[in-house]
Amino acid sequence: MRTRLEVTKSSDSFEGALEHFCLRHDSAPPPPLEAHQVEVEVKACCINYPDLMQTTNSYQHKQRFPYTPGLELSGVVVRTGSNCALQVGTRVMAMNSQGGLSSHLVLDENQCFKMPEQLTFAQGAAFCIGYQTAYHCLVERAQLQTDDVVLVNGATGGMGLAAAQLAKQVFGCTVIATGGSDEKLEVVARASGADHVINYSTDKDFSKTVKDVTGGKGVTVVFDSVGGHVFDQGLRSTAFGARVLVVGFTSGERPKIPANYVLIKCLTVLGCRAGEVVVRAKDGENLIQAPRWARLLHFASKGWLQPHVCAELPFTEAGVRQAYTSLMDRKVVGRVCVVMERQSNL
Repeated sequence: MRTRLEVTKSSDSFEGALEHFCLRHDSAPPPPLEAHQVEVEVKACCINYPDLMQTTNSYQHKQRFPYTPGLELSGVVVRTGSNCALQVGTRVMAMNSQGGLSSHLVLDENQCFKMPEQLTFAQGAAFCIGYQTAYHCLVERAQLQTDDVVLVNGATGGMGLAAAQLAKQVFGCTVIATGGSDEKLEVVARASGADHVINYSTDKDFSKTVKDVTGGKGVTVVFDSVGGHVFDQGLRSTAFGARVLVVGFTSGERPKIPANYVLIKCLTVLGCRAGEVVVRAKDGENLIQAPRWARLLHFASKGWLQPHVCAELPFTEAGVRQAYTSLMDRKVVGRVCVVMERQSNL
């Protein structure tokens, strides 16, 4: 018996979309595998912000309904097609355009990465998107160095927390993390080792605080996934010649960047799209993706990168709805995951 969570139709609101979640059971024989395909028994699936947007078809990649959500997952290989390097029994983490909220999923083996033994299945499911984005932004785009002072806006989210952890635990940079809750920022400080945390909900002009803690110098790198007023304050927190990374707009407000400020401070503003650069580059899988993942997996095997999963919820309609609701209500610190093996216990 195979089980999947299906979103039966689109909705005008996130709340309305939750009513269209339905578990489907399939007793048909498993499909045959093509060369280089594997079947993964899914153990955990991470719920990301794009998953939330897809339920209302407001994400850049549109869905055809009904569909099974879930962009990143972890599990165990249970079948392989011909010419596969992966073996049955291998623990893997993977990314896909959909389908993670399933008991079993067929994938091309190049979508899967061997999961470091140090990670739990929930952590493995929460690894791919956040750390890939953080690495692309900080290393490939900003060319991060040990002596950089990094401001991470939105550090309480999965991507921001991954960036703070990468900058601090791997490169040893000075890290200033911002977020909208003191309680969440306490978790960020423990999980990433950030040197300073700032609540931008209570410290509206936090660029002054950043200048204070940096001795008036400002930061050399800004990682911003928030946009709006927070981005503006990040821009004002920069040192001369800083790199500003535009990652996303979770605030819902896309900032307007003042060209005169960029000119006067000699700033470099960099757009960051981790997956798109691989697709557009000539031989991007081998020249960009492969070395990126080799380094990330090395960092994880050393224990330097460990996703913070704030909640593990069961693979039931109620459990999945709770995961989505937690993300929608901004209660998540780091990541929230649906854990498949708990289905039979509820």
